[in-house]
Amino acid sequence: MFSNKKESSYLCRCITTGGLLKIVPAGFFKKKTIYYLQANKLSIFIERYKLLIPFLSDKIFIKRLDYNTNEMYTPEGKQLTDAVYHDDLYEIIDELDVGNLEQKGSLLNCINSKLRSVRTDLVLYVKHRIAMDIIFNDLLMVRASEWLAGGDKSKLYGSNLTVVIRKRSHWARLVIQYARKREIPFVYYNSLSLSDSELIKFIYYLLNLYVIIIKSFLNFRQAKPLKTGAKVGIPFYAQNNFTEFNSERNYYLFWYPESNVDQDRIVIYLSDNMSTDNLSLSSVEKKNIESMGFKLLSMKSIFRKTREGVAQYQCSLKVVILAFQYLKVLIKLSCRIRNRAGYEEFKILSKLFIQLPYWEDFFSQNNIKIKFRFDEMFSHRDIAAKLSDVVVISYQYSNHSSTIILHQDICDTFFIWGKEYEKLYSNEHSACNNIIQSGYIFDYLFNKIGSSDNPIGMDLTNNNIDFIISIFDEGFGTATNVVCAIKEEMITFYGKIFKYALRRGNGIIIKPKKNDTLFCLRSSEKTSDLLIQLEQENKIKILDSSKSPVVAGKASDIVIGLIADSTAALECCLSGIPSILYDCSKKGDKHPVYKWGRNKVVFDDITIMIKHIEEFRENRAFKNGFADWSSVLHDKDPFQDGKANQRIGFYINSLILNMDNGSTKEEALGIANRMYSQRFGSDKVRSVFRTDGNVLKS
Repeated sequence: MFSNKKESSYLCRCITTGGLLKIVPAGFFKKKTIYYLQANKLSIFIERYKLLIPFLSDKIFIKRLDYNTNEMYTPEGKQLTDAVYHDDLYEIIDELDVGNLEQKGSLLNCINSKLRSVRTDLVLYVKHRIAMDIIFNDLLMVRASEWLAGGDKSKLYGSNLTVVIRKRSHWARLVIQYARKREIPFVYYNSLSLSDSELIKFIYYLLNLYVIIIKSFLNFRQAKPLKTGAKVGIPFYAQNNFTEFNSERNYYLFWYPESNVDQDRIVIYLSDNMSTDNLSLSSVEKKNIESMGFKLLSMKSIFRKTREGVAQYQCSLKVVILAFQYLKVLIKLSCRIRNRAGYEEFKILSKLFIQLPYWEDFFSQNNIKIKFRFDEMFSHRDIAAKLSDVVVISYQYSNHSSTIILHQDICDTFFIWGKEYEKLYSNEHSACNNIIQSGYIFDYLFNKIGSSDNPIGMDLTNNNIDFIISIFDEGFGTATNVVCAIKEEMITFYGKIFKYALRRGNGIIIKPKKNDTLFCLRSSEKTSDLLIQLEQENKIKILDSSKSPVVAGKASDIVIGLIADSTAALECCLSGIPSILYDCSKKGDKHPVYKWGRNKVVFDDITIMIKHIEEFRENRAFKNGFADWSSVLHDKDPFQDGKANQRIGFYINSLILNMDNGSTKEEALGIANRMYSQRFGSDKVRSVFRTDGNVLKS
């Protein structure tokens, strides 16, 4: 497969000191080319000063490799990214599950009765952490190197390409085994970064717990269960929008305004990440939260200063009791370690268990009975919540046709938009107990965003523009992740659609996913001059990424989403706006959307797409199924009534009322499910129970 050349080539994710120390001494006098995928400070330094390092000038060539994974397919015709993330990664984790986690020797079989109640969650937690340590992008790099060296369309075809694997943890062996299985040449080196050190992470969490325990002794506050009614706990993240309900998506409290839940039931808390300033709370947002009557708390982190003006949660002495209980469990587990896999399992569980006491105390002391969260891979906080009899709730926030392991969850209740997504979130890699259809969660915005008085559209129509196209991209810009390979395809698309707009006098509205779109369009030779001309003729508007897609859609005649799974295009379609898709990711016929909408709803040829848009512009009529989603729209959202937020609010309020009346967690969930079924249909609720850690029954 690989040719023998005097010059050796290497492929790595980024240039690191450890990688160079591994590569350079090998065949010291041979010429080497090191290709990297992601720029970092070291690669920038070398590029800038390599002339000062004579050896690097004539022996070692370091180049950034730009390639498009959309062009890469397996011999079976499947796109490489899908094969890696949906097939290969699951296969690896499943083998690990059978070989380690489900064996008698697994430490998860030695936990106490309290932890056995969440064993399924713990198994999934361990698998998630291993998947993160594998660094699933490394799997893609290994598979991509196979195509780069062996694919006749590749610039590196026939090269003697060796993959450089950074061994961050013991689980990197799974990437190494993966490379061996596929007969991919590789070298690996041990990470020299302290941030990758499991010991450093463990020490951090241990110090954090130590400080918490000391403070609890100093405060000497006994645990006193509150009798002020069940609370809803909501973790705060950097996306500030807790109090806006009319023009922008509210990811946290969209269900609140019509739920009948009192404001004093809401507890918003700044989480405990290791990052020092990961959770920036603006003074405006703080003021808005307080004006709504919500409780705002800051959680303890030894490396982050308490946010000024935000009360810090002070734990009770209960945390000391819990800490000793978990210490006993860890001592017991340490005595059961029989091999390296057991040791690695122990490291994951030990970091988890020393974080649980603080959070169990927090949930119980604040009488939090419901944890509602957005876009957070489940964490120790969810485990602690479940151990405290808290109902953990999350929801689908994006349009997926497939999911990867990191999308799976351990929620008690998970809201999906419609039946189409049920199988994605209820499988053997997930532990969601109740899957409930709510409809599209942000449909409450549809009627609040007007079209006749939309200033965006008025600016363009006042310039004698009678046909407006909105475009929703996927934030390609300066992203360094190797998965973000649709940049060039989107640039090409923008160039052609700009030419079409200038030729026909169309208006263009761009609602980017990230705010770097404008920079990229100005930087590209394919689009920069065209963009300037559109701006000079006042035929283009570029919105802030925080705006709802419907804001752009209601000012447009048609909208285009730039991937087959575009959530923005689907949102506009649900609001009654003509919507189509241009598949920049080139998923091809294997993607479900092609089965019902090729050259009707989804296009992979821009010339054909523009032809259909032009026909629609001339006739203002939908012909031959153009922009027709009718065959699938009901499965995506069976309600389509703008009331998804009310349904979720109804469910949460039902839980609160029943818990206030003394119902246990399980009883409250059962009642809430029945009430939801009676009001919205029994087919909208699927309860999942398990006889073991893997088998699902409904």
